[in-house]
Amino acid sequence: MNKLIGILLKTPDDTGIFQRMAAENFSVYKKQYLIACVFLLIIAGTTAFSAWLMGPIVRDVFYGNDFDQAICTFFKASLVATFDFANQSGESDG
Repeated sequence: MNKLIGILLKTPDDTGIFQRMAAENFSVYKKQYLIACVFLLIIAGTTAFSAWLMGPIVRDVFYGNDFDQAICTFFKASLVATFDFANQSGESDG
């Protein structure tokens, strides 16, 4: 752990300050750190899932030269995502 901190920080003084801050504050904020880590994993998972969903479209466009189907699929998905986001955020008229 100390080697990792040393790589991330530029001077030995910074390393000592970081270790002191972590030692003093971790026990106080461990619940908030856990919540932040859970949400970080959720966001990372949804980002990976969206990349996985876009994989076939990208493959078709760049390797299969199936531009019409890929563009049609992309616009359909973007319309659904736009209206779904608007509905969830409460900005829709319905």
